[in-house]
Amino acid sequence: MGSATPAARRHAHRHPVNIAHIDDAPRGARIADRATTFIGSWRFIVLQTVIVAIWVAGNRQAARDGLTLEHASEETDVAEQQNKELLRGKTEILDRIERLEHLILEIESRILERLPANG
Repeated sequence: MGSATPAARRHAHRHPVNIAHIDDAPRGARIADRATTFIGSWRFIVLQTVIVAIWVAGNRQAARDGLTLEHASEETDVAEQQNKELLRGKTEILDRIERLEHLILEIESRILERLPANG
């Protein structure tokens, strides 16, 4: 099949059936024969099993990563909601402080108006 000449291949297979089936077979048929020989081997079955195991492990890891991302997203949503509530509370406090400052200034101004002028 490699660098052997047709005469050398014929010598390897003396029976006319083998010569017709193996040595004189077209290139596509020889390739198909080699492929089926490999696909039917234990080496191929072990290799295929390893590949499938890696593929399944990879899909499991992807599912685990998806669940982790989903959990992280939910935690982020909770944290965002808490931050919004804190911001709302701080805004209310600042508004109340502003109103109190305004009232203090108003009271101070009234007190100053009632004090007798020192002059």
